[in-house]
Order: sequence, then structure tokens, then C-alpha cells
Amino acid sequence: MKILLVTEYSGGHFFPAYILAHYLGRICQVYIFTPSSFFHNKFKKKYKIIGKVHERRKKTDLFYHFFESLKVILEIKPTLVFGFGGRCSFFFVFWASLLGIDTAIYEPNAKWGRSNQILRFLAEKIYSGFDLNSSKKIKKVGIPLPINLKKYGQREAKEKLGLKTSSLCVLCMGGSQGSSFINQVFKRLVEKIKNDIGIIHLTGRRDYYSFLDFYDKIIKRNYFVKDFFEDMGLLYSAADIVISRAGALSLAEINYFKLPSILIPYPGAGGHQWSNAEYFARMKAAYLVPQGKNTFVELEKLFTKLVESKELRETLRRNLARIRIYEESYNFFNNIFGNL
Repeated sequence: MKILLVTEYSGGHFFPAYILAHYLGRICQVYIFTPSSFFHNKFKKKYKIIGKVHERRKKTDLFYHFFESLKVILEIKPTLVFGFGGRCSFFFVFWASLLGIDTAIYEPNAKWGRSNQILRFLAEKIYSGFDLNSSKKIKKVGIPLPINLKKYGQREAKEKLGLKTSSLCVLCMGGSQGSSFINQVFKRLVEKIKNDIGIIHLTGRRDYYSFLDFYDKIIKRNYFVKDFFEDMGLLYSAADIVISRAGALSLAEINYFKLPSILIPYPGAGGHQWSNAEYFARMKAAYLVPQGKNTFVELEKLFTKLVESKELRETLRRNLARIRIYEESYNFFNNIFGNL
């Protein structure tokens, strides 16, 4: 049996496929398609990562992916083509359905992505992270946690990161690729913070060195900055407050660690991050701040409230405990391929 998992540039597309590949690789042949050089370079030694790398998205890529997807399918001859959203998934699932190959899609968000919005009418099996409630054909399987995600004691986590154990700690992150907008807004916040607060900042590759220099000059200590970090459990365990985008995988981890959060959803990609953040805000499990000219003012006000009120932080934790969008990695696999 050959299974082709089709992903895109973002971690939200790639990592659910990566988790399935981890378990599927023990029982069948697995291929992961991605146009991302980052994922190619990072995982090519472990898995059969295929697809031509495209560093920047162009309109002409659509024509290339249209024919590339057919070429790959004809070469590999997969038993199943499984799409994880995005333009590449659209073409692969489209061709597979025309060629009589089994198809499946996964939608991790609270709102259909643009490709999956169409593919749900073509795919034979449909899986979701949130409860989309739009068809009996859809099976909710949750949003997978990383395979080796670990909870640490907060004191231990802070010590490992070189942070003061007595300080409140904020984790700022912009998703798997980082966010220059969140980085710049958070920079203004850091410049105004008067409390002795520990800072963990995942900047993404583009802004990493400039922020490393910034923290060295402004704070000198009690901070931890990286472009990308594998052991996210260590960072979450050390944190008291999170400032983040609202991708499905990040929210699953925030839900799992029950961390009070301020969510600044990415405004593009069909608005699915807004829907994710809106769900958490509606459940009173996080604060939602729109991206725009007033983002900093709203962020500073909410951040100050969370820092000053332990009771407010505990209320958000209790509300997070009432919802569950995350799923342990093996259970996620078993929910989809349990009968394989």
C-alpha cells in the first residue's frame, strides 16, 4: 500500500501529515509532498519528502502544480491521496478523484479552508479538527499534538531556559514561520514593560538576528529567543501567558497546556485563523485582538490585565479546561487509520 500525503508551506499543513507518516511508515510506503525547502531539508533523512521547492508563491505556480501533481501521481501510483489543505492538495485530490484513486482530506480549522471547501465535495473521506457540524460524512478526529510533546514542572522549565524562576513569563510566537507583524508589536510591548517579566520569543528565521541583538541591548538577561525550537513543551511549561497567532496546531497546544492567551489571528488565508480565535474567545478561553493599527493599544491593555490579575489568568485556565480540540498523536492516527 502506498499513501501520498500532500502538504503546503506552513506547519499547520505539514505537521498533521508528518505525525501520520510517523505511524504509517511502520506498515506501508509513505510519501510526503511539500513545496517548502524548510521541511525538505529538515525531514528528508527520515521520510520520502517529494516535490519541487518553491521559495515564494507565484501565480504561475498554479500551472506548474497542476501538471506536477498529475506527474507525481502517475509515477508513484498511490493507493490513497490524502490532502491537508492548500493549493497543492487541491490539484492532487482533484487528479486522484478523476483517476479513481482513493482520496481523503483533513481540515484542522474552525472554518473550511478555500481548497478544502471545494474538495469536500470530491473527497471520499473527510476529517476535521473542530466540530464542523456540516455533514455526516465528516469525522472529527481532533488536532494532533507533537509526538514527543512533554510537560515539565514550571520551575524546571525556567531553569533549563535560563530564566528567573520567580518571574512571570510570557511566550510570544507567530506560528511555524514567524510573524514580522507580531514581532514588531511585541517589541514595542517589551520596550514598555516595567515589571521583571521573563520573555520567551520565537521570531521565525527572518527576524531572528535583529531580535537577538535587540534583547541583548535592552534586557541583557531573563529572556530566551530562538527562530525555531523543537521542544515546545519546555517553552509552554515555562510560560504563564502566551501571545500568538491562531493557527489550529498552536491553539491545540495552548488548550493542552491551559495557558491564558492573547490571540492575534493572521488576517489572510480565507480568515480561518479568525474563526479559530473567535471560537476560543466565545468560550472565554482566550482574548482576541485583530491585526490592525490599534493592535498595540489593545494588546498592551490586555497584557497588563493578565500580568496584574492572577484570578483572571486562573479563570482563563478553567475555561480552557472545559474545551478540548487537541488529540494525542497516536490517537489522532488511530482515529483515521485504526482499521488499516
